[in-house]
Amino acid sequence: MKDPVTGQVKTETITVNGPISLAETTTNGDVNPENLSRSFVVGIDESEDQTRLIHDRQRTNYTVDGFLQRGTSIESSSATTSRSHCSSRCWSSTPMRRC
Repeated sequence: MKDPVTGQVKTETITVNGPISLAETTTNGDVNPENLSRSFVVGIDESEDQTRLIHDRQRTNYTVDGFLQRGTSIESSSATTSRSHCSSRCWSSTPMRRC
């Protein structure tokens, strides 16, 4: 961050109380090298087998049995939120520094 008085770049420490997280997706396989030092990349399985499993699950979800297996949308949403909070807690003790 530039100092408005001197014009020099300075480091500013920001303290955040509580978990923070960011999820980003892209189809571009090239990650900016500067971003690699600030995040971690999680690859996905793009194999034909994985695609078939996804399609099978999607088809099942549109049936009565699929609806009953996954429960109500509120329960599903709650489980997703819980997983998100869990992943955020993993990073809660990681110091962040803004340059």
